[in-house]
Amino acid sequence: MPLPQNELFEEFLSKTKLVLIKPIENYVPFDIGAHLGSEAKILYLSYPKLSLSLDSMIKKLIDELKNNEHEANYEIALATLGIIAETNNDLALISRTLY
Repeated sequence: MPLPQNELFEEFLSKTKLVLIKPIENYVPFDIGAHLGSEAKILYLSYPKLSLSLDSMIKKLIDELKNNEHEANYEIALATLGIIAETNNDLALISRTLY
C-alpha cells in the first residue's frame, strides 16, 4: 500500500525540510551515519506541527518499506523522509512536466 495521497500527507511533506541551523521546535537531528565517524555537518529535519505527527509519518514509512520487502527501522525511515522532503518539489515538477 503506497503512501496516502491526501492533503495532510502532502502538506507534511511539502513543509518538511533539511536545514543547517537548528530550529527552535519541531525538528530531529538528521545525523545519519554520524556513528560511523562521518565528519559531515549535522543537519536537522524540520517538520510542521500538524495533526499528522512525525512518529506517525515514520511508522507509515517503516510499514511501506517492509510491505515492499525492504529493510526498515527508524533510521532508514528518517533517511527516506529526508530524501522525499528534499526531492518532493523536484519530483512534482518532473511529474507535471512529463504528464
